[in-house]
Amino acid sequence: MKSLSQVRTKDGRWLDVEVSSSAILAEGRVVGSRDIMRDITVRKKMEDDLLRAQKLESLGVLAGGLPTISTTF
Repeated sequence: MKSLSQVRTKDGRWLDVEVSSSAILAEGRVVGSRDIMRDITVRKKMEDDLLRAQKLESLGVLAGGLPTISTTF
């Protein structure tokens, strides 16, 4: 199972993390879990920057700006 979350570092910064968890079974019972946390802070920032750029581009077109036209043949 994967989920997205945030964790706080010792120096007080917040990191975006992806958590992958799986159950540890013994005799058909859950006796623990194996969890892997991956720092995705840079990926989240790039996704946010891309979304912001897309919004600004669409606002420019709506506000009368010239749309981008491809000249590739």
